[in-house]
Amino acid sequence: MLLLDVAALASEQWGLVTTAQAAEVGVSPKMMARWAKDGSLERLAHGVYKLAGTAYDPREDLRVAWLTLEPQRTAAERISTDPIDAVVSHRSAARLHELGDLEADRYQFTVEGRKQSRRPDVRIRRRSEGIDRDSWTLVGGLPVTTVMTTIVDLAADGTDGGHLAGVVRDAISTASVDLAKLSEALRPYAHRYGVQTGDGLALLRRFLDEAPLPQTTVQAAELMRDTGPATAMGRSPLPDPALLRTISELSTDPELRRTIETISTQQLRQKLNQVQDALAALRRTAQ
Repeated sequence: MLLLDVAALASEQWGLVTTAQAAEVGVSPKMMARWAKDGSLERLAHGVYKLAGTAYDPREDLRVAWLTLEPQRTAAERISTDPIDAVVSHRSAARLHELGDLEADRYQFTVEGRKQSRRPDVRIRRRSEGIDRDSWTLVGGLPVTTVMTTIVDLAADGTDGGHLAGVVRDAISTASVDLAKLSEALRPYAHRYGVQTGDGLALLRRFLDEAPLPQTTVQAAELMRDTGPATAMGRSPLPDPALLRTISELSTDPELRRTIETISTQQLRQKLNQVQDALAALRRTAQ
């Protein structure tokens, strides 16, 4: 029955369980090692095991590293505690959000309090003001800094411009950030990247010069400028409205900005017409 208790613990945190958690249900480290020997468990790291038959996940090693920061408490207990004790951050957060192509040879976490790790592949960051609930989210069940916080952390950390530009480009192209808020948040770091002090919008333009938006988005924007809204709408799918707003705000071409504003208005009208048509169809069905 004890193995079933351990399995129940593991089922709630990606198939993983620590020896400290197992001890809470009366299972000793020797029993865990015995079950690993007979194939019921798989040892992944010191004090962390995986339930046999659990599918591999590319985030598994990061999850293991996060569990070892507070091995006594379950993932659910830690995530529900405010303030949370540790979140994935910096380069590890960028990888988890699939932003840019930063190398992350160590697992990076921002922690509350004086938490430490003896693992050489773990880097601990401390946030003196604590980990605000608005600064993190869940990705694959792991607590991770939001896209906005991740970008600001990387800028504050002095990440080289080329790599940070790739992160910013991916965040903008997936509409993961509010452009005005990002511009404001990056203002303190503008001078570090070769633009006027305090000019966050100029820094965003600089980043998109180094790592342009996806070509399909650029082509759609160019098509709108060259052929006009009506022709463009008939010949090519439009980019996401959030991307249109981004291009408009970052573009220095006033003609392109006016065209995008026209397209955005027409898109809203189209959506309204679609809703009205759907309502009319429902009324006819009900009659």
